[in-house]
Amino acid sequence: MSPTRRQSLTLLAAAVAAGAASSAEPLSVSAATAAPIVLVHGFLGFDDVAVLRYFLGIPGLLRQHGATVLTPNLSAVNSNEARGDQLLAFLARWREASGGTKVNLIGHSQGGTTARYAASLMPEWVSSVTTIGTPHTGSPVADALLRADAVPGVNVALEAVLKALGHALALLSGKPANPQQARAALRSLGSAGAAVFNAQHPMGEPGTVAADDPVAANGVRYWSIGSAVNPQRASKWLDPLFLAGRAYFGQAPNDGVVGQAASRWGHVLRDDFDWNHLEQINHGWFKPTTGPGAASVYLDHAKRLKNLGL
Repeated sequence: MSPTRRQSLTLLAAAVAAGAASSAEPLSVSAATAAPIVLVHGFLGFDDVAVLRYFLGIPGLLRQHGATVLTPNLSAVNSNEARGDQLLAFLARWREASGGTKVNLIGHSQGGTTARYAASLMPEWVSSVTTIGTPHTGSPVADALLRADAVPGVNVALEAVLKALGHALALLSGKPANPQQARAALRSLGSAGAAVFNAQHPMGEPGTVAADDPVAANGVRYWSIGSAVNPQRASKWLDPLFLAGRAYFGQAPNDGVVGQAASRWGHVLRDDFDWNHLEQINHGWFKPTTGPGAASVYLDHAKRLKNLGL
């Protein structure tokens, strides 16, 4: 077995082990936030399928340091609003069962706009919203798919493929009843749909949030994290998946799906990690060329939330 292959398997096994150890006694309370952390998956996402988690190894790592972590399973393919309503229903059930009041929402990709929608409708339920690799102003990849969806014949095939993927993920993750709507999802992810969404849910809009007090509206704090793959870095595992997407950005920095500029919302913690879109949820399996891996960034942010009393 080659050293690189052995390294990837070792890192993957460690991430799975971290998730398995999540119910063990915490190693510390450094990430024991006052409100639970809710990790919100994105487009074509899930909570877990067999041993594979969407946020790979991250829930377990946070729990090892004292955090309470919730991972709702939403529609893999649907609009911000439909997914946001599902998230609110999940939070309502959690509040009733636990007596809890507020949560810290951390959303990846479309999970970020899903979280923003929930916080916009029910700010009294939310302490903070953190978005990671979220296309707040839309993605040119989604725009390209919407243009393809306007072509007779192609539209039928595209809709069928995306809905089939959504239904398969819902079935494999134990939520077969989750509705899947491909065109609604693409409209939410495209630039025109994002503009409409931002007008309706502007809380946390860039330029409205002070670095030392990132409270945008109604007592909810907003942060964002983004990345821009170094085009000179050696191709790594999963990078080829994003080569076609990167072609739609021209020279603009991007993660293969979302532009660096589009990822900015609220107070920008950092937007230049050398991660592709899946490395943002720890699925690179190789340590990025520069900077920390995603899991450590989530842990550092959980510590930040704890230190702020959130």
